[in-house]
Amino acid sequence: MNPTAIFIAALILLPAVGLVTWAWFAVAQVEGELRSFSGFEGMHFESGPHTAAGFEGARWPIPG
Repeated sequence: MNPTAIFIAALILLPAVGLVTWAWFAVAQVEGELRSFSGFEGMHFESGPHTAAGFEGARWPIPG
C-alpha cells in the first residue's frame, strides 16, 4: 500500500474508533448510574400532622 492510502484510511478509521470508544464508555457510565437506582422506590414526603402515631390530627382522611 502506498503512504497516501494508509493516511486516508487512518483519517477515516481513527475518528470512528474514537467515537465508538466514547459511546461505549458513555453507555457504561449511564448503565452504572441506573443500576444505583435499583431498589429505589421514590421519595416519600411524609411530614405534618398526618404522620403522628394516631391519624386524628390529619386534615384529610387517610385511606386504608
